[in-house]
Amino acid sequence: MCVLHGKRTIFCVKKMSLNHAKARQPEVIRAAQKDALFLDDITGRVEELIECLAPSRRLRLPENLAKYIAGSLYYGLSTIFRLQTLGEEYTGMIQVDSRYRELPQRHVQLLTYLLDVCGEEFARLLLQKIETGISRQEDLVPEAKEKILVFLRHLKDSLPLWKTAHRAWFYIFAGKYHISKRMTGVNYLLVRYWINSTMSMNAYRILGIITLLQLGIAFLRSTKSLSDELSRIKPNEGAQKQRSVDQGVVQSSKMCVLCLEPRKNTSSTPCGHLFCWHCIMDSLEQKSLCPVCREPLERRSVVPLANYS
Repeated sequence: MCVLHGKRTIFCVKKMSLNHAKARQPEVIRAAQKDALFLDDITGRVEELIECLAPSRRLRLPENLAKYIAGSLYYGLSTIFRLQTLGEEYTGMIQVDSRYRELPQRHVQLLTYLLDVCGEEFARLLLQKIETGISRQEDLVPEAKEKILVFLRHLKDSLPLWKTAHRAWFYIFAGKYHISKRMTGVNYLLVRYWINSTMSMNAYRILGIITLLQLGIAFLRSTKSLSDELSRIKPNEGAQKQRSVDQGVVQSSKMCVLCLEPRKNTSSTPCGHLFCWHCIMDSLEQKSLCPVCREPLERRSVVPLANYS
């Protein structure tokens, strides 16, 4: 767009958004399936190579090492170098930023890959660390600690359900197929957008609704199982009795041995015994002895304790 300003012509270039050319469900799913097919093939070859170079009976290697190596090779030679993956090339898509204007930055694409490959395992590891930390807490009530641990275990087991829920949302509203791309804002742009067909949109929406219904049933079962497991957790009777005894000891330690009531205006004798101010004063009027240990005691030796509870 050009604008005349006096005798000068000012050119203003504004980036055009290609939001209308975003890829739909069919293209994104076909690309993901194609990438998964090639990844499985590469992973199998990497597993064979690792077995030849370092037999598992000799070395204890990570369980998903072949998967990580295969993913690093596949995406490292394509996405990280701003190239299309085989699945994206097959469907004619490219990755763009959240505004559908530019290619994603390299660190964003690297973060997307890391979240896609090990995001769920990282979430499980984080929950496991929290669970270990809670189990080592000695200040928590045993009943509360057990309930928290049960909730964390159910939350860890429900991670695949959240992934399924995200996929159902994609079936209905399109957009992001992977949770990693939703977190980093990476979108898919269809290069040949003029052949983008919307005829199958209703079929995918129906599939999404069915998936949500199935997911709702699974969530209800999981919630019921959690509720039943929490209801079976009952307080430890021995711990309850111990807490009652401890509370009784604390309450008795605040009683005055003369009036047998909670102390008022607590006062201390040189021998270390505590009484109500008026009770000890009345007792010393009759005998100049400590009512507990019978030590000689004068009224001027009694000290009132300020701010003592």
